Amino acid sequence: MRPRSAQTRPSNHARHAFYSTTHEAARIPEFLLRYFRHLTGPEVVNSAIVCRSWSTLALDTLWRHHEVPLSVLLGQLPFLYEKPFDGSEDEAEFMFEVEANSGLIHSSWHPLKEQSSPESIDVSAWNLVLDKYARRIARLFLDTTLLGSSIHLLDTLLNGSGSLVLCPSLKSLRFSMGPYVNLETLHSRAIPVLCGSSVTNIELDSLAESEEDPFNVNPINVAEQLGVALKTCGSQIQRFVLRSPYPNTFTPDFTLFTHLTEVHLDNLSLCGWRKLADNCPHLLKVYLKEGGTHRPDFTRDPTKSIDFLSLRKLSIDRAYLAYSVLVESNMPALESLAMNGLVRDDNGVMSMQLTERSSLLQEVELGIFNYSGGFGSIRTALSSLCRLRKLKLDGILTKWDMADGDMDVLARSVPRLQSISITFVQAFGLTIPLTHATILSLVQHCRQLTEIELPMDLSRADDSEEKPVGFTPSTTVTTLKF
Repeated sequence: MRPRSAQTRPSNHARHAFYSTTHEAARIPEFLLRYFRHLTGPEVVNSAIVCRSWSTLALDTLWRHHEVPLSVLLGQLPFLYEKPFDGSEDEAEFMFEVEANSGLIHSSWHPLKEQSSPESIDVSAWNLVLDKYARRIARLFLDTTLLGSSIHLLDTLLNGSGSLVLCPSLKSLRFSMGPYVNLETLHSRAIPVLCGSSVTNIELDSLAESEEDPFNVNPINVAEQLGVALKTCGSQIQRFVLRSPYPNTFTPDFTLFTHLTEVHLDNLSLCGWRKLADNCPHLLKVYLKEGGTHRPDFTRDPTKSIDFLSLRKLSIDRAYLAYSVLVESNMPALESLAMNGLVRDDNGVMSMQLTERSSLLQEVELGIFNYSGGFGSIRTALSSLCRLRKLKLDGILTKWDMADGDMDVLARSVPRLQSISITFVQAFGLTIPLTHATILSLVQHCRQLTEIELPMDLSRADDSEEKPVGFTPSTTVTTLKF
């Protein structure tokens, strides 16, 4: 029996979401109690599990927002469960009904007669499940990383009988590629199935730690195959996700994906960014994450612009190419900009970019770390965003050069603001406090405001009283929704 894996356990946030009290209580099956007692302790389970109904278990929320597989949450994996799960008891029927009703089938669970034998999959059991619930399945997660026999399950699902074709409601297909993935299976069997389905969302991800990892698969190679093969059904694909743990200079050719509107790419280089613009000028949403350093494969060509003429939302998370993307790209329709994990503001680039895009930007999220310029220059740039509806500022500042009067100026400049969140801390680790005058100014000038999250210093009796630098003993983050 395999050891328990901490990676498969729900986070504290996920547990909290599951334990949230709702209007209707339900009886808890004993096998669920056994699992959750093992996971969190009996005192938590006995008093807190309440859910809307056992048809959904309120677990669909966990899947959507935390990507915690139902199979893991319900203890279906043998190495998390207290006993081998052979699929022959009433529990199996219950589990499948839960998953089918929530629109998800996760391949990490399947009827196993023996834990270690890939040939032990009960194919007939799977066929019965698919026959019974196929029309309800909306999302399918083919995970080849948890159990060695999962690839055989993939073969079973994608065999000549075309089991997945029987899923007319299937919209989302995700491949989690581990050491047992078979490229030929993906290429020759998955593609024909997709061509005959209604899938609009494709996700590829890998747990490989390096490009040279002999025990894993480079998802870029898989994406390259899909980029060619999926042209036959590209008109239906709307969302594509490629998660890669190492630098990615390759961008699939999506030129025939006429309805593609959203792309998520990890470790994209500037060269890949240019290729993305060449192939997908019609994209509406782009999410970039991790890495993407200034690589030698990118040479600026002043005669050729990088045009994303339709792009509405750009999110860059911990990617060093962030400033280059902003400076080099033509994004005249950009309405939402999220930049997280930035190390610095080179020569005021961020402030200048915000000012230049002030006529369209409606949502701005900045997560700046080690920002030595203080907040003043950013505040000046934000004040130019007359259409701003949502503002989120997070990160670490070397110095804090913003007074309540500055917030008053900002509030007057963005009358359409509906949501604001500021959680800056100083370099030495203390939250930078604002005063009650800040909230009063925001409420007075931003009449559409419905949500405020600010670090408030509740110990200051007089808002005008100066507080010693670095001394914030009773600072807390205050969230108001009205």
